[in-house]
Amino acid sequence: MKKTIFIYVLILLAITDNNAQNNNNLVKERITIFSDRNEYIPGENIWFNAFINNKNKKNESKIVYTELISPYGFSVSRKKLPVISGSAEGSFITPDTLSTGYYTLIAYTNLAKSISSNMFEEKKILIYNPEKHNNIIKAKQDTANIFTIETRDLVDGLKCRINYKANLIPGFKLIRNKTDTIIPFKNEKLNYIEFTPFLNNSYILLVDFPKKTKRIELPSVKQHGLIFDLDTNNNNFVRIRIQSTEFDRDKTPFLFLDINNSDSIAKFQLDKKEIIIDIKKTYFSKSNNLIQLKNAHHRTLWECEVINHQVINTPLEIEHLAKNYNNRTHVSFLIKLSEKDTQKNANLCVTIRKAPSIEDVQNNNFSYKQTLHSFNNETRDSAVSAYWENYGPVLWGKIIDYDNEPVSNLKVYLSYIDSVSSVQIDETDNNGDYKFIIHSNKDVSDIVLNTDTNEEVSIVINHNYLNNYDTFKRDFYGIKDFKDFKYLSYLNKLYLNHRINKVYRINYQNEQPLSAHSGLSNEIKWKKYNFYTESDKTIFFDDYILLDSIQEYFHEFFPSVIINNQKGTRTFKIVNNFKEVLVNRPAIFIDGVLYHDNEILFAINPEQCDRMEVVKSDYLIYDKVYGGLICLYTKGHDLNDIPIPKNSLRIMYKLYDQTARFKKIEHKNNIPDFRNLLYWESNIHLKSNDSYTIDFVTGDDKSKYEVVIFGFTNDGQLINESRIFEVN
Repeated sequence: MKKTIFIYVLILLAITDNNAQNNNNLVKERITIFSDRNEYIPGENIWFNAFINNKNKKNESKIVYTELISPYGFSVSRKKLPVISGSAEGSFITPDTLSTGYYTLIAYTNLAKSISSNMFEEKKILIYNPEKHNNIIKAKQDTANIFTIETRDLVDGLKCRINYKANLIPGFKLIRNKTDTIIPFKNEKLNYIEFTPFLNNSYILLVDFPKKTKRIELPSVKQHGLIFDLDTNNNNFVRIRIQSTEFDRDKTPFLFLDINNSDSIAKFQLDKKEIIIDIKKTYFSKSNNLIQLKNAHHRTLWECEVINHQVINTPLEIEHLAKNYNNRTHVSFLIKLSEKDTQKNANLCVTIRKAPSIEDVQNNNFSYKQTLHSFNNETRDSAVSAYWENYGPVLWGKIIDYDNEPVSNLKVYLSYIDSVSSVQIDETDNNGDYKFIIHSNKDVSDIVLNTDTNEEVSIVINHNYLNNYDTFKRDFYGIKDFKDFKYLSYLNKLYLNHRINKVYRINYQNEQPLSAHSGLSNEIKWKKYNFYTESDKTIFFDDYILLDSIQEYFHEFFPSVIINNQKGTRTFKIVNNFKEVLVNRPAIFIDGVLYHDNEILFAINPEQCDRMEVVKSDYLIYDKVYGGLICLYTKGHDLNDIPIPKNSLRIMYKLYDQTARFKKIEHKNNIPDFRNLLYWESNIHLKSNDSYTIDFVTGDDKSKYEVVIFGFTNDGQLINESRIFEVN
């Protein structure tokens, strides 16, 4: 008999900083992406903002990766953006050649990606091009076998639900042990299939389409574990179903139910194979609510974000916005954060866009996203946190030999070509992997990667993007799929407006890069540093008569540097301030790059040089002690005409992408204005009881427009307000 627990607790506590759930070193980071519109015409800008919600601000990622994925699964555009004050703003310019279809805008961080490849935020947008919709219809007919599934752990004797998405409803066959034994299962026609797996069996799902059968091997069956399912389709309750094999073991475990990171509001024992927990929907008073199930050690086993789309009691007020305006009218209204809590603040986006003549109807006002964690895996591989970007952008890659085999235990040096020296060192692991955190306040850094081996090796840099062009297959839609003629008429108006603005060259964007905006350079903390701070002696070449060679400068100005010539090879030794010869050889830097070949330094023409610095004491770099430092800087600080070290790679590494700003339009008398987007602004920071003024000018299109204000408060509360006005 099922055990039912009804919870009648009103959740009044806001989200608090509770680090108990991070005992397994798993830091949770949530990403929410918001764009200016849902429908676009090729050639228009997609303006968006990615909000980062990480309760531990010290571990908050500093880089967000965004991609625009086509219906074919290819990345149309990619950008990595800096996180400023909890969010990353950006834009994509859609090419004029795009065909009609539903595209996917995704955002993620390295932290989220390292936990799971499925931990990303996505938003589906429509790009409408009436001149290129036939290709999409043809593609839909040729790619009818698009099918994706969400697999979970298979546990012995517990019902397993496999969620799926398909553009056509396929037929299914479930095969056991790679034979023709067909296993019966429950098929709900849409969304999922359900069956009970057993230990020592393997299962294969056959998906039958008209022209092809897809074969999917399911995960192996575990002996013990938990399976969680959540259902929001009930009118009164959010239902959690827990299946467990733990109830018949010696020590029956307890689980704790936690909502919105408050103190645990319910404790129950896994003394049945199946337990049902019903939570009244009336208690989800917030727009976004976090349900967590934890074990006795406060480790999160399962969590789910329940979103209540009916919640409208947000702390935002909109003042002085009328319902009707004339064309080419200056409009100004206020948004205000009304809160008794003086510590509360909000990060907001505002968009004012042409509204469709029809409204999207949402049958179920509750939706959810869930995250599963393994019940038995108490420890995670340290590699999970290897590429977090909470201190800055991470550069990572692999060292391989001539046979494309990974090279392990090899030191890799990262140097910045500039007017100061800044070197980092890492050692490759068993897979030949290395990683560095880039310290720079520029959007692009001129860097050199090199090794100290004499063997021929290749240095490979990996990209941090998630899509490998075969991951994000999406549904295909052509013009014939739009059965609502009102919606089709709305899309055609958007297209006509865009064509008019294109003819008159009305531009939505300001070409000033994001990195040049006021305040941004002060907020990015990835500063370069000169690791040896001050030198013992520095000379500037222009202060003296030009000598014939670099070696002569050492003889004249650096008597503490001893040059030995053994069999045609020149080596250095440095005498410290106590007249002692340092045992180890000094480290040589040229324009900030570490060199192991002294002859490259001697070959430099003194006319190119700006200054030389010497440090006359032992210096520890990584795990190696160098007998002092010799640093030479050219006038251009760019290694001009100087060969890079052997086994090196020089690259202009892009730390983050520049992005444009939305530009307010200034009307000209005889130029028509049919903008589909009247206003866009992101990263609006409001403190409690503060107000912010929104100014824009209406266009010539007689239409309804929608004002949408979206964002989050500092305690994680969602703000999503909208208003409609009409231009006559």
